[in-house]
Amino acid sequence: MADSLHRRLSLEEFLAWEERQESRNEFVDGRIRAMTGGTRRHNKVARNVLAHLLHRLGNGKCQPYGSDMKILIPNGNSRYADVTVDCGPEKPDDVAATAPTVVVEVLSKSTVVLDQTHKLGDYQSISSMRHILHLAQERAEGELWTRDEGGWRRSSLTGLDAAVDLAAIGVSFTLAIAYDGVALDVEGAAET
Repeated sequence: MADSLHRRLSLEEFLAWEERQESRNEFVDGRIRAMTGGTRRHNKVARNVLAHLLHRLGNGKCQPYGSDMKILIPNGNSRYADVTVDCGPEKPDDVAATAPTVVVEVLSKSTVVLDQTHKLGDYQSISSMRHILHLAQERAEGELWTRDEGGWRRSSLTGLDAAVDLAAIGVSFTLAIAYDGVALDVEGAAET
């Protein structure tokens, strides 16, 4: 398969290859993209959101997952989000969400442009998707994309009191939940 990594692969070839890998990789436009690790802040923000969703959703139809749940895109790409809420039928050995409804991306300096453009477009193309939440890791701010009967609309979120309304799964919370215990930058200087 090493030679085939230099050519465009099909999604099926990628999935077979990735199954044998120890690292996570996204598959975009026929090419493999290695996933890198995040900072402590990045992980804390993602963990806080995941823990809150686990608590609120319990064992209901919609289930939250961490960064190991694959999201298959209609155009043939394969992505990973920091948090995914899947509201589709599940089988114990599934490696991909069957009806991803909410995704959360904690933005990193190295991925912010891709997360807010190409990856956003991929997520918005999924028919079951209702909410896409982007969160900064160094400031209490972000943006929430919500799909309703009129299409996609964007809401800016600023400050710990900003409300995140994930109406499609019946969960709302303030950014204070996401940033609990996270050292945030104040005017460009990190708190100690």
